[in-house]
Amino acid sequence: MGQKAHAEIVEITTMAKSKVKKQDQVEINLPGTQAAEFGEDELGQIRGLLFGKFAQETLERVDRVERELLSAIENLTKSVATRFSEMDSRLVAEVDVRTTTATTLHARVDEESKNRKDARNELQTALDRQATDIQEQLSAARAALTSRIDLVEAEGRERNVDRAALAGLFENAASNLTSSED
Repeated sequence: MGQKAHAEIVEITTMAKSKVKKQDQVEINLPGTQAAEFGEDELGQIRGLLFGKFAQETLERVDRVERELLSAIENLTKSVATRFSEMDSRLVAEVDVRTTTATTLHARVDEESKNRKDARNELQTALDRQATDIQEQLSAARAALTSRIDLVEAEGRERNVDRAALAGLFENAASNLTSSED
């Protein structure tokens, strides 16, 4: 949209400049020679004499206003072109800054992601190592406990055997006593 407006201003300025050149080429009639403007007949000549100076002043005023207007348009065109140029420079600088910022941010996010992934992998390795250590400790504790249970069971069997043997001895002794009393 800005380029379209700029193109229109340049076109208007070009047309105005060509108009000024054409007006510079038109002969300016001096007072008393204005008859051609009002007609070639006597009435036109009288009108030229009566209104010639006024017409000449009016034409000069219109020419001056038109030159001032063209100058103002040219100044406006230059001002707008300068502003567009400044805006373009600012936009380019802003794009550069934002691109740099986005690139930096992207790099930081990548680095943070890599750091977190590395930390996660280290934590996973540490947890796996601890789990293995705990499993080994549990296996060792289970083996020790199983060994202890087996030992206690063996001792219990020995005690039961001793009691059974003792009971058997008592039975023998009782049967011997009963048989000897008979």
